Amino acid sequence: MQYSVTVTEHYYSSISYSVDLFLKDFVCPAKTSSMEFDFLPSVVPLVVIVAVATVALTTVMTPSTVFMMVLPSMIVFSVIAFFFGMKYGEFNASP
Repeated sequence: MQYSVTVTEHYYSSISYSVDLFLKDFVCPAKTSSMEFDFLPSVVPLVVIVAVATVALTTVMTPSTVFMMVLPSMIVFSVIAFFFGMKYGEFNASP
């Protein structure tokens, strides 16, 4: 009996330590001195989101309106948001 209580206490203390470590990293992430930028993993989700939104909007609006007015504005907004997100990431990665 004594051995099982010790194992249980150790198990719960390791879970508590893992949760504390996760919360510490979530609230105050570690600062790194260098940042690697991968173009493909960064841009592919944006392209997929814009493509899915374009296809979804063509079912509601006329395709000519979507391709001439909505798609260019989505692309411009994506580029601006991507740029600000990249600069924000660089700022957070700086020491």
